Amino acid sequence: MARSVRTAQRSLESRASIPLTDSVILVDIHYHPSPGSPLILAETVVEEFPRYDALRRELWFLGVLVKKLRVSSENQETFLNCYEDQGWQRLLFDPLSPNGTTDPHKRFFDTVASLNKRHANPGWLAFQPDGGEKLYWVEGPQAIEHLALRHATPRARALSAVL
Repeated sequence: MARSVRTAQRSLESRASIPLTDSVILVDIHYHPSPGSPLILAETVVEEFPRYDALRRELWFLGVLVKKLRVSSENQETFLNCYEDQGWQRLLFDPLSPNGTTDPHKRFFDTVASLNKRHANPGWLAFQPDGGEKLYWVEGPQAIEHLALRHATPRARALSAVL
């Protein structure tokens, strides 16, 4: 084991209060080399609510790209822009204006289904309809696990990586 790795391991062991092995990985910690210091560890700061970048048509959650709209999709973009404008409150009422040609309930459910398809990283975020005019966003299983580890103590994080 290289000297800098041993130094980092001792530093992490004192922070985590448990012996660390090569198989232990601490979640959300990244390596940043610095002159004069063998190892500096810094925790990543991510927002705990989704974020939609309308210019890039990208939906992000917990620092993970969830969905990228490759082509313009007016209905999906309307939903995502409304969520963004409202600060990602859980509940969103159907923001689609009647177009006179499509049944509003069908268009609502089709849009929700499209929002839940073709995710770049599945399991992080989902949209659930409530009736035919309300929509909720919910964390997926990947996000729930990530949040649990993120709010855990360093010792719990290290133990969960070993298990």
